[in-house]
Amino acid sequence: MNTQTPRILTIMPVICATALAIMISLCQSAPVAWGQTPAVAPANSAGTSQPAQPVVASIKASRDSGVAPLAVFFDGTETKNLAGDDYVGAHFEWDFGDSDSGIWATTGKSKNLATGFVVSHVYEKPGAYTVTLKVRDIRGNASSPQKITITVEDPEKVFAGTNTRCVSKDGKFDGSPAGCEKNNGADLAGHLTWFNAAPKRRLLLRRGEKWECGPAVLTGEGPKLLGAFGEGENPVINFADSGTRFKEGLQGSGRDWRVVDVGLVAPETWKHDSSTGPNLNMCGRDNLALRVNSQRGNVGVRMGGDNVFLQDSRVENSDYISIYTDGVNISISGCIPHQIRNATSCVPERALLSKNVYVAHNIVDGSRKGLNFSLKWHSRNGVVTDNRLTVGTWRVDIATASGTSANLNHPLMPKTDDNLGRVLFERNVLIPNENPAKQKANGTGFGIDDHNDHIMVRNNLLYDMCIGFEGGTKCRDVHIYNNTVYMSDRTVGMTLGNADFLRISRGDEIADWNIRNNIMYSLHSGTNGTGALCVISEASKAALSNNLYFKPNSIRGDKLFVVRGAFYNLAEWQKLGLDANSKIGDALFESVDPSNEKFLVIKPGSPAIDAGVPVPVFEDFNRRPRTAGKAPDIGAFEFGALAPLPVNKQTVITEVKPDSRPTPKPLSQPANPDQPKPVQNGPAANGNGSAGGAIQTTAPPADSDDPESQAKRRLSAAKIYIATDPARAKDLLRKVITDYPDTETAKEARKELNKLN
Repeated sequence: MNTQTPRILTIMPVICATALAIMISLCQSAPVAWGQTPAVAPANSAGTSQPAQPVVASIKASRDSGVAPLAVFFDGTETKNLAGDDYVGAHFEWDFGDSDSGIWATTGKSKNLATGFVVSHVYEKPGAYTVTLKVRDIRGNASSPQKITITVEDPEKVFAGTNTRCVSKDGKFDGSPAGCEKNNGADLAGHLTWFNAAPKRRLLLRRGEKWECGPAVLTGEGPKLLGAFGEGENPVINFADSGTRFKEGLQGSGRDWRVVDVGLVAPETWKHDSSTGPNLNMCGRDNLALRVNSQRGNVGVRMGGDNVFLQDSRVENSDYISIYTDGVNISISGCIPHQIRNATSCVPERALLSKNVYVAHNIVDGSRKGLNFSLKWHSRNGVVTDNRLTVGTWRVDIATASGTSANLNHPLMPKTDDNLGRVLFERNVLIPNENPAKQKANGTGFGIDDHNDHIMVRNNLLYDMCIGFEGGTKCRDVHIYNNTVYMSDRTVGMTLGNADFLRISRGDEIADWNIRNNIMYSLHSGTNGTGALCVISEASKAALSNNLYFKPNSIRGDKLFVVRGAFYNLAEWQKLGLDANSKIGDALFESVDPSNEKFLVIKPGSPAIDAGVPVPVFEDFNRRPRTAGKAPDIGAFEFGALAPLPVNKQTVITEVKPDSRPTPKPLSQPANPDQPKPVQNGPAANGNGSAGGAIQTTAPPADSDDPESQAKRRLSAAKIYIATDPARAKDLLRKVITDYPDTETAKEARKELNKLN
């Protein structure tokens, strides 16, 4: 990882072009197959060539045994002999040995497989599991498989007999474990006192019942499990206001406890009270919340301990932040929150320890009002992969906690905001939310700022972002590879037109940005600002190559690139030493409908095919091998790969719906009087459904007001919710049918509704 101090350089075209050519040459050594020696040997510290040492994969597990459900955090950063010591850019491929673990309800992908230098897995069945890790470094050097065994104990044996207490206020115990203690007492606080008094205790609440409780605490040494028995809806704990200044629901400060299949509901008054704590406060060590539904609270869930896991859960209706992390070895996976914030710790003794965060297979749905980000990153060492982020002024904001250090006035605090970063962002989908009010605040896909070093952003899909990537202020060693960015002519947002693809400010404070093999397709004219694709303050601070650009409606014509306020066309920009081998052209997408399985997949004949340069991106968005042809393809997909739906067709996460839960409005885009008329689509254009290379959109432009166009917009919104919230999708489909009964779209809506019924 580069740790050099940024230098102030002037634009020197010849020198920059030469340096870039050398860099491209080094990148273009072909990727190496598993077990083969790379063609280019890494250099030693003196700069001379020497034989590559074999990569030796390392697995550091948070634990190797325990009772099911057992959550384990895996860390591969101690892998040896990685080229450049770069574990962020290396490819870590995990198999957890748990082939029966199924698929993520949020993405439809396997729970048994993962990528990234830190990952996690929850084992729900007893047995012995072999975990396998293979690593390929940025030069293509491959390790031999490394294996360890995880032993998972049977909860029916660990919590046998009266170590399990089943509680039912109605006195119904059907479905309870054999030999358990059966109790019909309604005092949940008393049951929790029993639960905390000794290890190897399991407290099960009867499904379908609701409990009232003041702030509760889980303490002591585990293993312990708070869960459910019987059939029906998960039990719900309604927390009462304690009257104290700092209010919170369930706090876990012990070790090795689990909360499984339980709903937690805070009082409505806590949503707007800044003195309230989290609805679920996960402190302690080796603790898991699985299939939990948290409702309301100023903060939904706080994860501040060591080896803390939140999986397959919903966190909704919080007023400030849905999920807040400031611990070590934190995993958020398969969840549906409104937003996630990973922060440096505000506790002095932990100020330098907040790190190692795994965020995977989540849907950040963004229905909370006033939201300005989907994921805010103030931490170090993390993997963010396979998520669907739907709202925010920034979908991903990588920055420091501005003002925090000075306000706390503690000698340790100023250090917490330095040397952040070391984050891998991979295979995420950044997509609009259905709420027009939030779309108006739409801005940047990835904002990278403030002392963050070594960021890898690869194989992501960005849809209708105003700015794809933005950075500045002492952020260095940033790699943006093989992403696909699409901006329709209906894009709205506060930063519209500033720079569709890339905007780098304060160039004197950044260094080493590498942007290669990306597709940037924009149908918007850029009426709010420059109309450019790329705006940078220092040409010498960014190395670009093999990108594919398309912006046919720009108000600037072909002057799509800006350096220090001066506009250039591509040829002129490349003479500055920028963007070697990049070109202008229509990427030829199969579909721009995010509910279509071919969303942003390139067609035969696309200029993106075989046009990339080898970079450390060994798989595409679908985890198909790169370089299937003569050279890697540009964009997130290798040609021939089908894109899976952004979410699975059925979401099985149990949901508690209090009466106060808001219902987001359906998707509609406000008309923009400054927006040019869209390129014509359909047979009238050129006889084959396209217009001179323009993409065929799946929804009408925003200024169409005929019933068919309005119905199509409503139907598009409904399709987005078919996977994540079928009930909401049904409501939207019914509105299409009732409001526009005579349209062709209403017929299609009836078909979709029949499928859901």
